[in-house]
Amino acid sequence: MLCPCCQRITAGLVPLLLASLLALSGCFSEEDYSGCPFTPSQQKACTAQAGDNVEGINCVISEHPECVDGICIMYQGAEPFCSNRCVDDKDCAEGGVCVQFTMDCGISGTDCAKYCVLSAYLPQD
Repeated sequence: MLCPCCQRITAGLVPLLLASLLALSGCFSEEDYSGCPFTPSQQKACTAQAGDNVEGINCVISEHPECVDGICIMYQGAEPFCSNRCVDDKDCAEGGVCVQFTMDCGISGTDCAKYCVLSAYLPQD
């Protein structure tokens, strides 16, 4: 049995913890495509193979502190933004599409990860 003081503290924490969990487990929304700047070392790692030409570079940081799902991507050299993994377009917020990243294909080379990207970042035909 907890002392009365501890009971009040514990009772006050439970709603706060539940509210936090609900907020973090929400659906991905367009506002979650917010910018997530790379650190200099992350930027260097992403662009190491491209040299000075970052146009067309795709890069994924899987544990970025500024993103709800932890995923921050650079797509086609654009400024990095928060994203989430997806299977198809239905998994993405309005205005986003599910895009396969061939640089994240695992050992088999066929199980490529897909991430939500705002359609504005896609090449225009």
